[in-house]
Amino acid sequence: MTSRQLAAFFFTPLEPGHYRCNICEQTRKQAARTGYTNLMSHLQSVHPTHGEEYAEFQARNLATLEVFGFVDEVTSHMYDWLRWIVERNLPLSEVETPLTRQLVRMRPTSVSTLKTYMARVAARVGTIIAEEMGTCIGIMWDGWSCGTRHYVAVLVVYHGPNGPIERLIGLSPAEDGQTADAQIEIMAAILEVYGKTTRMIKFVVGDNCVTNQALATKLGVPLVGCASHRFNLAMVKYLTNSADLISQIRDLMTTLRLPNNAAQLALHTPLLAERSNATRWSSVWKMVDKYVRIRDAAKHVAAVEDILPRGNAHRRIVGLHAKLKELHSVCEKLQHHKRTLGEVRALFDACIKKYPIMDSYLGEDAAIVHSPVFESAVVKITSALPLSTAEQAALEPFRKSPSSEAQEPPPAGDFATQVLRQAKKPRRAQPTMADYVALLGAVPPTSNRCERLFSECKYVLEPHRAAMHPANFERLMFLKANRDLWNASTLAP
Repeated sequence: MTSRQLAAFFFTPLEPGHYRCNICEQTRKQAARTGYTNLMSHLQSVHPTHGEEYAEFQARNLATLEVFGFVDEVTSHMYDWLRWIVERNLPLSEVETPLTRQLVRMRPTSVSTLKTYMARVAARVGTIIAEEMGTCIGIMWDGWSCGTRHYVAVLVVYHGPNGPIERLIGLSPAEDGQTADAQIEIMAAILEVYGKTTRMIKFVVGDNCVTNQALATKLGVPLVGCASHRFNLAMVKYLTNSADLISQIRDLMTTLRLPNNAAQLALHTPLLAERSNATRWSSVWKMVDKYVRIRDAAKHVAAVEDILPRGNAHRRIVGLHAKLKELHSVCEKLQHHKRTLGEVRALFDACIKKYPIMDSYLGEDAAIVHSPVFESAVVKITSALPLSTAEQAALEPFRKSPSSEAQEPPPAGDFATQVLRQAKKPRRAQPTMADYVALLGAVPPTSNRCERLFSECKYVLEPHRAAMHPANFERLMFLKANRDLWNASTLAP
């Protein structure tokens, strides 16, 4: 037992520097950051049997107070500091800012102490994840560039007690390039921290780029291409037929964003002109939608009178807006975190039926798909549809081992009775979901979880914090992404 544990158990903090003994109700002084000398002296002189009482309490309750969420004042304050820094995306140096120390109620601390607690919590959360994930896992990953560094986010996918779970297990800088071999080394190094190997990976989820396909091939596992990435590529191809209309709207929006023109536009609408970018098609949808909403107000801006679409061009834009609105609803549905491969297949088939030009990216056997047989097999098995021979072979790594299947007790009766009973049992020609591990039902159709993570990273690794050490950045994001796995008792010694 430590002095801090004894002080937290036998004393109740009153005002700063004063504590009340829980046994004799006497008040003792103990200055902050000076240890527990006075408090321990009181226990030894007035309550010499305090050690036996504490040991008896622990033996009687069979657990420490930390198990029930009770922690001492120091740990409670450090938990508040850590929670504030992680959840509010604040710099680590915030704990040493004089104004912050003046305004907060927590006991002052230092950056080095905060880092110590961060490392302790990260290690304990990592232990929890390692025990939860088991030995049958999937990997979701993506890359993100910030300044001169390129980070690789690795998330583990597994089936937990309450359904599919996706956990961030690593966010490391790619120092040896962005090739497939380099990324496999990063995955292997991260999994080694959790006591796992790449042989436990059953599938990978990522963008449909050449590097990711090569990575999946080298690992010998299927690649589930991100459905949102495929849909974005299909939309880019679809919009090529309307390039002239999009160009007209972009020119209009560019002119309306000029200071003088924006001031005139503001007199007639609170909406601002919005211009598309070349990264995602959704920016084109936002631009077209904004055009429809501000067109009447734009008529009052003299500078755009000659470039404002009219007549047939405007009617074509309105028709394009209606189609993009439909397709944008598909994009939003793909963002749902519980979306399944079967639901994605239904959405893609509907898009292909209405817009055949998208078949080259959204088709079941599109050239961009790395593992079409595996994806088709997952869709069918989760929908209780019959599988082909090739599809059954693709799902063979997910089949339950004989030891995990319940063994039926031998039927009673003589030999002839047993034979007749077996003959009456229906023979299953097709496997069902019950024949495979639960992970098969947890295969995510998109890597959008990585995109959301990178959006949060931008708030942590801001330009004025670009020099943050990668290890500190990774710990912050790890604790933020797995916030539900730690509390005040996790910080306890």
